[in-house]
Order: sequence, then structure tokens, then C-alpha cells
Amino acid sequence: MKIIRILCFILTAALLASFTAYAAESYVTMNGFMFNKNDDGKAVIHEYTGNAEDVVIPQTLLNAEVTAIDDSAFFGRTQIKSVSFEQATALKSIGSCAFYGCTALTELNIPAVALSFGSFQNCTGLRSVVIQNGLETIPSQAFSGCSSLISVEIPDSVTSIAANAFNNCPKLTIFCNEGSYAQTYAETKKLQYLLIREFELGDVNLDGTISIRDVTTIQLFIVGKIEDLPVFRGKSYADTTKDGKVNIRDATMIQLKLAEYIQHF
Repeated sequence: MKIIRILCFILTAALLASFTAYAAESYVTMNGFMFNKNDDGKAVIHEYTGNAEDVVIPQTLLNAEVTAIDDSAFFGRTQIKSVSFEQATALKSIGSCAFYGCTALTELNIPAVALSFGSFQNCTGLRSVVIQNGLETIPSQAFSGCSSLISVEIPDSVTSIAANAFNNCPKLTIFCNEGSYAQTYAETKKLQYLLIREFELGDVNLDGTISIRDVTTIQLFIVGKIEDLPVFRGKSYADTTKDGKVNIRDATMIQLKLAEYIQHF
């Protein structure tokens, strides 16, 4: 792990040196995005200099489509709480260590782009990731060190996952379709996984049924025996009272449903 950090720091230093060597007028900063246009006239984001907590990757910069986020562009930006790629419809790649150490990030919806070595490494606050269909490879160290990561949804389009892509993610559950490469990967690596289905409110364990085990899971969570409840697409299915909190009332509601005193939450 220490070696990986050193490599990322070396990469960042090399990039800074290249910025100095490159003609300053080739780079433009707009809304906190330092970028230039490549030979095809497309915008490449090289660095983020803004202080926004919620970052939206734009579709265009100076009328040039944003197609790439360069290596280490958002390296160590600990103030960033969310990143949206929704507007960046032409985005094709996210570089090495691009979001390394963005520790305040909690959720990500990653489009079908090419990821690189350590793209989201050491985002220690990251809890939920949804990868859109079309992405094919999850490369080396892509999410390594994301120690709070609970849920990653991997589509059928993914056909290659590096052995160390999820190193040091002790809470991880992979969500995937039956027969997918992601399922085979999880089984081979002995990682916890669940098959994607329509989950029902009250199915706290996301095992496809509502049972006394779900009540027990909430009770264990309340007394601190478990740190996190399972989530799918950023959502926990434990808040049966729909009040934005998980407490003993939610466990009671499940017990009432199991006893058929209520039909719906």
C-alpha cells in the first residue's frame, strides 16, 4: 500500500513538472477546471483548482467537448463530497489516481468510460458505487483503500477486474447479475456478493426475503455490534417507518408485518 501511495505521489510530481514545462497559454482555467484542447479539439481536464463540495463535470469547456480527465486531476481534493458525470456525455476516460484521496466522497455513479490505475483509490469515505453498463474493465487498484465501501454494482459489460481492484475494502458487497463475470470474480476472490433483484422495503439483509434475520440485523446495528447496514444503489432497506432514521421502531414494524398485523410499511 505504501508503495502504491509513493507511485501516485511520483506521478503527481511528474505531472506538475510537465505543467511547468508546457507553455502556460496552452492551459485555460474555467469554473475551477484547468484544461486544454487536444489535437482533436476536445477538452482534457488536467487539474481542479476550485473549492466546490459538489462538482459537476461539464459537457463542454469553451465549446469543446470534455472527453478525458487526466491523471491526478482531482488528487487529494478532500472537500469534494460529490462528483456528477451526468452532463459529461462525451467523457471517454478517467486517468490514473484522478480522484485519489477524495476522502469526503460518499457515492459515485460511474459512466461507461475507461478507468485507469487507482482512479478512485483511497477515497476512504466512499460507501456506494454504481457502474453503468458499457464499462468493460476495472483496472489495478481502482478502488483500493476505499475502506468504507459497502456496495459496488457491476454490470454485465465488465469482463475484466484486476485482482487488486478492491484491496483493503473490508466491508464490500458486490451486486451483480447471475452468470456474470463479476459473480465469477467475487466467488474466485471469496468476496461477498448478492444477485441484483427488486429488493423490498424491510429486506434489510438484501437476501430476497423479509424474515426475523432482518429484525436481528437492525437490533445489532442499533447496539453497535455492526457498523453498517447493507445498501443497494445508495439505499438501505431498513427504514420501514420512512422517517429517515433506523431505530427500534423499524424492527418492530418488520415484526408486525411478519405476524401479519400489517400488510404494508
